[in-house]
Amino acid sequence: MSQEPQTTSPRVPWTGPDVFLLFLTWLFLVQLAAGLAWIYAESAGGAFEPSAPTIVAGATPPPAEQTREHPVTLLMLRGIGSPWILLIPFFSAVIAAPLTEEFLYRLLLQRWLESVNDDFRQVFARWMPPGVFSVTVTALLFAAAHAGTRRADLSPDLLYYMLLGIALANLFFLPLAVGYLRFLRQATWSDLGLADFNLRRDVLLPLLLVSMAAPYALAVQFVLKTLAPADVQTDPIPLLLLGLLLGTLLHRTGRILPCVLLHAFFNAFNFCLVLALLPGQYDM
Repeated sequence: MSQEPQTTSPRVPWTGPDVFLLFLTWLFLVQLAAGLAWIYAESAGGAFEPSAPTIVAGATPPPAEQTREHPVTLLMLRGIGSPWILLIPFFSAVIAAPLTEEFLYRLLLQRWLESVNDDFRQVFARWMPPGVFSVTVTALLFAAAHAGTRRADLSPDLLYYMLLGIALANLFFLPLAVGYLRFLRQATWSDLGLADFNLRRDVLLPLLLVSMAAPYALAVQFVLKTLAPADVQTDPIPLLLLGLLLGTLLHRTGRILPCVLLHAFFNAFNFCLVLALLPGQYDM
């Protein structure tokens, strides 16, 4: 007997102010970690590459060159030789970022939006299918968070300690946030997307999805980077597609683990692709 598709979304015990508070806490910890990394890099030899031109006293310094590359890619492109240096960008991109971002965007934000989705549809869009509003808004915010450019002359020391600090801040934040939801908001493991655990299904499904979606996302990214000016950020477009896929996966399964693994597999695929383009730089 087939199960009827859900027309309403389950209510979660956390509210909009809880979402705002936890996002604000995460941003504070990440900025604190980045600031400490900056201070440490300055004391170790400088936060920027020493190739910057000398500025005459009193003159207005020229604007720093900007890049659209992610800090993980920037550190790998430095080609500083030691294969052990790859552990930090790998840990940041494949472990810490998927865990934290899927908790924040898919679990915390999207599930709260799903809990108010029915109210939104009743008032504004009765024609809208369940889940479209929450999945789309979350994916747009997820993509927008990865927009913007950064200075191209950041030193390897700064990049290394910044990635390490932010990854540790992410892992410090997660148990605090889960404890807040579990004990102060009485969230169940089902509310947190951890019910109906099945390792085989939760691993094979995201692996299949990333094998199908990653080549298309990378093709879109390649075309955009080829056509767009060097100072235009193109990452949000393929990440919007990834966010829609992740949001749909959470909406259909109600579980967070497949989303974390899909995100991790996607980042690992990109990590290996960048590494493959750097032959000989990280030989053992």
